Amino acid sequence: MLSPGPNSACSADSFPDESTVRKALGKVEMRAFHSQLYDWLSGSSGSKSLAVDGKTLKASRDGNGRQIHVLSAITHGDAQPMGDTPVDHKGSEIDEIRPLLDSIDIRGKIVTVDALHSTKDFAAWLKGKEADYVFPMKGNRKKLIDRLDMLNIKENSYSKASTQDRGHGREDKRTLYLMKELPFWLNFPTAEQAFIIERESIIKKSGKVRREQVYGLTSLKDADAALLLQLNRGHWTVENKMFYVRDVTFNEDRSSIRSGSFPHLMITLRNVIMGLFKKKGRLQIAKTIRSCLYGKDTDLGYHFSKI
Repeated sequence: MLSPGPNSACSADSFPDESTVRKALGKVEMRAFHSQLYDWLSGSSGSKSLAVDGKTLKASRDGNGRQIHVLSAITHGDAQPMGDTPVDHKGSEIDEIRPLLDSIDIRGKIVTVDALHSTKDFAAWLKGKEADYVFPMKGNRKKLIDRLDMLNIKENSYSKASTQDRGHGREDKRTLYLMKELPFWLNFPTAEQAFIIERESIIKKSGKVRREQVYGLTSLKDADAALLLQLNRGHWTVENKMFYVRDVTFNEDRSSIRSGSFPHLMITLRNVIMGLFKKKGRLQIAKTIRSCLYGKDTDLGYHFSKI
């Protein structure tokens, strides 16, 4: 797809002009393109946990003038992109998350999602795929939260774990309490354990304290509180190591590309570029892009030629 120049695979003077790139990409069959790129990346991550979340592109529009929304999957920890799919809007993620995960081998993996997807049906679907889950429960599951509240998880917990972090002008403490042997009346058949996370944030400048708690369920039978707290925090890999990089380094939210499949295609390319860099141990994305542009990283050019 991309061929290296004679001197440097990443040399800027070897790139075709914009109109040529647009014409070539406009002829791409998106399904095959998407499948080949992510299949190529999929074997490079050893992570057993996978985060799925959606993002709206602020500047892009589809043919009906609606903002483009894309659902993406990324591994925890090493932040390797595993797949993405366009959706109509945030609410329609529910219809598209299963086809997205069907395109990925999730057997033996732990899937984390936001509260929108924390349903019995989706939990049963994941278990049918031989995958596990960690689900947060928020206001959209009020009846279930009421039943979880009746469990008195904190008082009946058998495992507890805490973390403390400082940064961005605040100090955060998170504590997770874990309970097993759930009663039948909870009415969530695949759940093996229930948990509650208490978070306390102190704003250093003002001294203001903010407290919140989140309930959750997991199909992991033998996980302790420390692992579940790690998985809960690991879910934000998709925000911190994918969406943030696409916004800041690739200036994604300012992209006005809007015709046909181009917005989705460009998201896939950004994800795959990040995945390629990480696959080769280049964790500083912006620095690696500069090295590539100035012809200082010929090794990456070789791998681009193999995509």
